[in-house]
Amino acid sequence: MHSEKGVKTNDITLSRAVVIGGMPRSGTNLARRIVGSHSLVAVPPAELGFYQKIASGWTIEKILTEPKFLDRYRPDVKDLVHLEGDVVYRHLLARYAASKGKSIPGEKSPLNEFFYRDIQRCFAGCDLRFVHMVRNPFDVVASYKNAPFRGANPDNEISTLATVAADWVRSVSLATARTLMQPNSYCMVRFEDLTGDTEAVAAKLCAFLGLEFERDRMLNLSDYQGQRDNTSFTPHASGADDESKVKQLDSRKGHLSGAEVSAVGSICGEMAQAIGYEDPDFDRAPVHLPTNTKPKSSLRWLSRKLGL
Repeated sequence: MHSEKGVKTNDITLSRAVVIGGMPRSGTNLARRIVGSHSLVAVPPAELGFYQKIASGWTIEKILTEPKFLDRYRPDVKDLVHLEGDVVYRHLLARYAASKGKSIPGEKSPLNEFFYRDIQRCFAGCDLRFVHMVRNPFDVVASYKNAPFRGANPDNEISTLATVAADWVRSVSLATARTLMQPNSYCMVRFEDLTGDTEAVAAKLCAFLGLEFERDRMLNLSDYQGQRDNTSFTPHASGADDESKVKQLDSRKGHLSGAEVSAVGSICGEMAQAIGYEDPDFDRAPVHLPTNTKPKSSLRWLSRKLGL
């Protein structure tokens, strides 16, 4: 049962909000389409990345006048340019929800989990529910490596992908800790579970969100029909009916080189196994005990793994 607390935004009192996050290429787009197809939840069709942009030095005016933002959100924002960040974020989502005739605003942006405290502050007084998507690190890194937005591969490819892998560990660490400490407001969802048994996982997700499960609307992605899948690869499905709107994808690990597999397996292996992923290439990094008098040897080991 949700409380009656809320926060006033324009003439709209927000009592609930849904935010989706996770590493890029982890299924955040699929979660948006499923959750945003609920009759009460409005999630804009593209990520805003609001707090990430603020942290990168963007002004509110720059965010609100970005051509891509204006094209996708199509909001009336003239009165928001001189307001503070939290108010702007809340106003944008509330206005979008109102424009769709829905009562619960939502938003998905990869890496939202790293700005969770900002988002909590923004929705103080609301019943905020955060959905954190995670995915096998080999698939995340391979999908990122081949993502169309990256263009040609840089010269320091393996170093870049090692950074993505390290951020995966950070992201999943936050997901597991917050789900443990805040089970009523924070939920970790594995991409493989969502695509493997979509109906069961979507129903559990609705229970977490305090919503009635609307099977036909949500599994048919009813508010997002006709949109292209956000994939780095040629669409292909395995183990799924061709008529299904949600595809169970093949592993992307084969798109990584041997050195890349070794690096990702070493960096992510322990955490990946801890949340249920199994792969023979998941490795265990050396333990840095206080009695270890040769820390440089561990650094050399990691350098060899990364090909640096």
